Amino acid sequence: WNVDPNPLSDKVIEVLEPGESYETTILAQTTDELDAGIYYLNLEVDGDQEDTQDVSLKVYLGYSEEEAQYLPSISAQVELDTEIDPREVQTVVFNLENGNSRNLSELVLHIESELEEFTLDIPVGLEPLESKTQEFSVSLNPYTQAKEYSIFFVFDLEGEIIKVVEEKITVPAVVSDFAWTLTEDKSFLKSAQTFLVSNDGNVENSQDFRYAIGTLESLFVASDASVLREDGQQYLLWNVQLEPG
Repeated sequence: WNVDPNPLSDKVIEVLEPGESYETTILAQTTDELDAGIYYLNLEVDGDQEDTQDVSLKVYLGYSEEEAQYLPSISAQVELDTEIDPREVQTVVFNLENGNSRNLSELVLHIESELEEFTLDIPVGLEPLESKTQEFSVSLNPYTQAKEYSIFFVFDLEGEIIKVVEEKITVPAVVSDFAWTLTEDKSFLKSAQTFLVSNDGNVENSQDFRYAIGTLESLFVASDASVLREDGQQYLLWNVQLEPG
């Protein structure tokens, strides 16, 4: 690249009074054949009172031929958490930029993964040289297996794959105390109590489930549970092993 001010005499701007501004034009010209796309040029501004400052110039380079003569060019950055709690809603953000003058209005993003919730199609059409940010939310099954997953963001233009971005996420093990509910069915001189115990985590878990009973009550209880006495209190005790969910 040749990068110069216009006029060339503006290579040196003699004096700027306090609060004064000055405007000049910068001409950038390629010295070699380059592909259509976006280029970043660096301009150094050197002043008497401060150190050199770098100014980044963003240049869009296209061709004069018909747009069908050059290939689609996009940049895509995906933002998502690398560790995902399956109990929480996840937001995915992707930043897209069309790198040349080809119209990509039919661009579709296919998201592919062994996670069913991360398998979907999203229209992401881009106008020539357009930049945009798009986002979507995903709710995983709370019992999703704890492990690392690959997610592929596949950009498809009318059946042609023009870019693939791979991201990896980890679903950690979620271990929580078993939840339980009690139902009771009473009849004459008898009461039957049933406990429903559930594992709300995403890994198999084994826990002791215990239920406090009074000393007098314990004389009349029939159960397959063990009896635990601790700090003057009696409990019915079961060891329960449960799969996720």
